[in-house]
Amino acid sequence: MSSEEMSDSTDILDVPTVVLKPNKSKAPVISTKEKTILLELVHQRLKIIGDCHSNPKMVFKKQKAWYEIAKKFNIEPDCHCRTMQLKKYWENLKKVA
Repeated sequence: MSSEEMSDSTDILDVPTVVLKPNKSKAPVISTKEKTILLELVHQRLKIIGDCHSNPKMVFKKQKAWYEIAKKFNIEPDCHCRTMQLKKYWENLKKVA
């Protein structure tokens, strides 16, 4: 390899790589009305959601309860469409209370 060829190959290595991150838009902040609706829906299923057991049957019941909560929440006219975020909001509300 000639010195000219080597300089070309080192120039390629000196080029910084650019990593493009996907543009993730944040979900809108949950409103007071949405919090109230979420609390009402969770309260209706608190016996299932608040159960500490983690056997497969109870895990299925909890998943089904959260699915039903999300479905009813998204039907509300003043609520933004949220699915997986509802459980996280509920967990955060429990921490604050």
